[in-house]
Amino acid sequence: MCGQVLGVGVHAALLSVLTVGLAAVVRRSAGTVTALFGLLFLLPMALDVLPGAETAVDLLPAGASEALLLDGNGSYGWQAGLALMALWALASLTVAARVLRRRDV
Repeated sequence: MCGQVLGVGVHAALLSVLTVGLAAVVRRSAGTVTALFGLLFLLPMALDVLPGAETAVDLLPAGASEALLLDGNGSYGWQAGLALMALWALASLTVAARVLRRRDV
């Protein structure tokens, strides 16, 4: 029980960091919400209809969230889900830092 609560908290924190990175890149609240919705829901559904795209869907933030929150999603366990979510969050912050340096000098 305690591990699940901790997992939800870590997931919320990493998803928030991902959102902050997206917000810095997009610079508009509506655009940020749309991009996050597309990344979490629309892109996995669009890729799901393609044959053999299950692995790609599992590597997106939605698949990593599923693995982290549900103790694995069939492809990998919660540890890999945590690592993937951390990589997505780090990637969004890295892109945001690069974009902010070029745009807001």
